[in-house]
Amino acid sequence: MFIIVVDDDSFDRSLITKNLMAVSDSVDVLALDDPRAAYGTYRDRHPDLTLLDVNMPELDGFEVLRTIRQDPDAPGGRVYMLSSSTNISDRERSEELGADGYFVKPDSMSGYRELAKTLISELS
Repeated sequence: MFIIVVDDDSFDRSLITKNLMAVSDSVDVLALDDPRAAYGTYRDRHPDLTLLDVNMPELDGFEVLRTIRQDPDAPGGRVYMLSSSTNISDRERSEELGADGYFVKPDSMSGYRELAKTLISELS
Protein backbone atom coordinates (compact mmCIF):
# COMPACT_ATOMS: atom_id res chain seq x y z
CA MET A 1 0.00 0.00 0.00
CA PHE A 2 1.50 3.34 -1.07
CA ILE A 3 0.44 6.60 0.59
CA ILE A 4 1.48 10.20 -0.11
CA VAL A 5 1.19 12.72 2.72
CA VAL A 6 1.39 16.40 1.69
CA ASP A 7 1.65 18.88 4.55
CA ASP A 8 3.86 21.95 4.96
CA ASP A 9 3.91 21.52 8.75
CA SER A 10 6.77 19.14 9.60
CA PHE A 11 5.29 18.15 12.97
CA ASP A 12 1.88 17.20 11.55
CA ARG A 13 3.51 15.46 8.58
CA SER A 14 5.70 13.43 10.93
CA LEU A 15 2.82 12.46 13.23
CA ILE A 16 0.59 11.11 10.49
CA THR A 17 3.47 9.38 8.69
CA LYS A 18 4.74 7.63 11.83
CA ASN A 19 1.26 6.51 12.81
CA LEU A 20 0.41 5.18 9.35
CA MET A 21 3.59 3.10 9.37
CA ALA A 22 2.95 1.92 12.95
CA VAL A 23 -0.55 0.73 12.12
CA SER A 24 0.43 -1.40 9.11
CA ASP A 25 3.60 -3.20 8.09
CA SER A 26 2.49 -3.11 4.47
CA VAL A 27 2.44 0.70 4.20
CA ASP A 28 4.99 2.73 2.27
CA VAL A 29 4.62 6.46 2.98
CA LEU A 30 6.13 9.32 1.03
CA ALA A 31 5.89 12.61 2.97
CA LEU A 32 6.08 15.83 0.97
CA ASP A 33 6.31 19.37 2.31
CA ASP A 34 5.83 21.07 -1.05
CA PRO A 35 2.33 20.99 -2.55
CA ARG A 36 3.79 21.89 -5.95
CA ALA A 37 5.44 18.44 -6.06
CA ALA A 38 2.28 16.61 -5.04
CA TYR A 39 0.54 16.36 -8.41
CA GLY A 40 3.58 15.13 -10.32
CA THR A 41 4.31 12.59 -7.63
CA TYR A 42 0.68 11.46 -7.69
CA ARG A 43 0.80 10.93 -11.46
CA ASP A 44 4.18 9.22 -11.41
CA ARG A 45 3.79 6.98 -8.36
CA HIS A 46 0.06 6.04 -8.47
CA PRO A 47 -0.61 6.06 -4.72
CA ASP A 48 -3.42 4.09 -3.17
CA LEU A 49 -4.12 7.07 -0.92
CA THR A 50 -3.12 10.73 -0.87
CA LEU A 51 -3.57 13.01 2.14
CA LEU A 52 -3.61 16.72 1.36
CA ASP A 53 -3.34 19.46 3.95
CA VAL A 54 -5.83 22.19 3.10
CA ASN A 55 -3.88 25.27 4.19
CA MET A 56 -0.44 25.45 2.61
CA PRO A 57 1.47 28.44 1.26
CA GLU A 58 1.59 29.22 -2.47
CA LEU A 59 -0.68 26.30 -3.42
CA ASP A 60 -3.36 24.96 -1.13
CA GLY A 61 -4.70 21.44 -0.96
CA PHE A 62 -7.86 22.45 -2.80
CA GLU A 63 -5.84 23.44 -5.87
CA VAL A 64 -3.87 20.18 -5.78
CA LEU A 65 -7.14 18.26 -5.48
CA ARG A 66 -8.69 20.22 -8.36
CA THR A 67 -5.70 19.44 -10.58
CA ILE A 68 -5.84 15.74 -9.73
CA ARG A 69 -9.57 15.42 -10.32
CA GLN A 70 -9.59 17.41 -13.58
CA ASP A 71 -6.95 15.20 -15.20
CA PRO A 72 -8.67 12.31 -17.03
CA ASP A 73 -5.36 10.41 -17.13
CA ALA A 74 -4.62 10.69 -13.41
CA PRO A 75 -4.56 7.42 -11.48
CA GLY A 76 -7.67 6.64 -9.47
CA GLY A 77 -6.30 6.52 -5.93
CA ARG A 78 -8.26 7.92 -3.03
CA VAL A 79 -7.63 11.53 -2.01
CA TYR A 80 -8.48 12.79 1.47
CA MET A 81 -8.19 16.29 2.82
CA LEU A 82 -6.56 16.72 6.22
CA SER A 83 -6.91 20.05 7.97
CA SER A 84 -6.98 21.82 11.29
CA SER A 85 -10.04 23.67 9.98
CA THR A 86 -13.44 22.66 11.31
CA ASN A 87 -15.12 25.13 8.96
CA ILE A 88 -18.03 23.42 7.21
CA SER A 89 -17.32 25.36 4.00
CA ASP A 90 -13.89 23.68 3.74
CA ARG A 91 -15.53 20.26 4.04
CA GLU A 92 -18.16 21.20 1.45
CA ARG A 93 -15.54 22.55 -0.95
CA SER A 94 -13.56 19.32 -0.59
CA GLU A 95 -16.63 17.31 -1.52
CA GLU A 96 -17.39 19.58 -4.49
CA LEU A 97 -13.85 19.13 -5.80
CA GLY A 98 -14.07 15.35 -5.53
CA ALA A 99 -12.25 14.47 -2.30
CA ASP A 100 -13.01 11.02 -0.97
CA GLY A 101 -13.18 12.42 2.55
CA TYR A 102 -12.22 15.20 4.94
CA PHE A 103 -10.54 14.71 8.30
CA VAL A 104 -9.79 17.27 10.97
CA LYS A 105 -6.26 16.90 12.33
CA PRO A 106 -6.34 15.24 15.73
CA ASP A 107 -5.08 17.03 18.82
CA SER A 108 -3.45 14.00 20.43
CA MET A 109 -1.15 11.12 19.59
CA SER A 110 -3.95 8.64 20.21
CA GLY A 111 -6.10 10.67 17.81
CA TYR A 112 -3.46 10.35 15.11
CA ARG A 113 -3.27 6.60 15.75
CA GLU A 114 -7.06 6.30 15.34
CA LEU A 115 -6.95 8.38 12.16
CA ALA A 116 -4.23 6.12 10.76
CA LYS A 117 -6.31 3.03 11.58
CA THR A 118 -9.33 4.56 9.87
CA LEU A 119 -7.35 5.42 6.74
CA ILE A 120 -5.76 1.99 6.50
CA SER A 121 -9.14 0.29 6.95
CA GLU A 122 -10.51 2.42 4.08
CA LEU A 123 -7.95 0.79 1.80
CA SER A 124 -8.58 -2.77 2.92
